[in-house]
Amino acid sequence: MIQPWLKQALVWAVGGLGYSAEDAIATLSSE
Repeated sequence: MIQPWLKQALVWAVGGLGYSAEDAIATLSSE
C-alpha cells in the first residue's frame, strides 16, 4: 500500500516531467 503523501509526491514529480497520472499508474503497475 503506497502512502498517500508519497503517491501525491509522485504525481507532482511525473506531472513536472510532462507525464499524466495515468501514465505513472501504468508504469507502476507494469513493474
